[in-house]
Amino acid sequence: DHSDVSLSYSKRLSRPAFRELNNDVFKLNDFRYSIGNPDLRPEYIDRYHLSYHYKKQNASIYYHQYNDAINGIYFLVDSIAYYQRQNNGAQKQVGIEYNTSGKLQDWWSVRGSIHFFHRKYTTDEGEDLFKKSTVSIRLFNTFHINETTSVDLSGRYMSPYADAFYEQDAYYYINLILK
Repeated sequence: DHSDVSLSYSKRLSRPAFRELNNDVFKLNDFRYSIGNPDLRPEYIDRYHLSYHYKKQNASIYYHQYNDAINGIYFLVDSIAYYQRQNNGAQKQVGIEYNTSGKLQDWWSVRGSIHFFHRKYTTDEGEDLFKKSTVSIRLFNTFHINETTSVDLSGRYMSPYADAFYEQDAYYYINLILK
């Protein structure tokens, strides 16, 4: 049985996509538009990770610091919502992840993950706009009926999530696929 522990640090530069730099206005529907931002700058990310691997399991703890963070901002003009990506402030995220996979029976394979993280966003002026903890759970099952037939059952749950300028309600889904 082999296991390993790794510790890593990386400094990354994340450049905006060309479509985000384009100053065109895209109509998504009668009440919502998206606008590019030619003044968008790259964001800088410091990433620290401590990981442990054993057989088909992986656990990690991490810390991410985003400076000159790129975030989407909504604003209203004449009852129409406009969305634009802008550089603003810093985001910090600390989290823990666990992933596993294996066969529970000869006919049943499973993969799963749980991810818990806490995010904090601070404006350029030093104001904390939000602090939010979120959990995400994913589960994938494959049931082998015979050599040519199987059933996949998968699902995900995501608790309420916050980003710099929006909040998302909790959601879940379940998929059932016959192959």
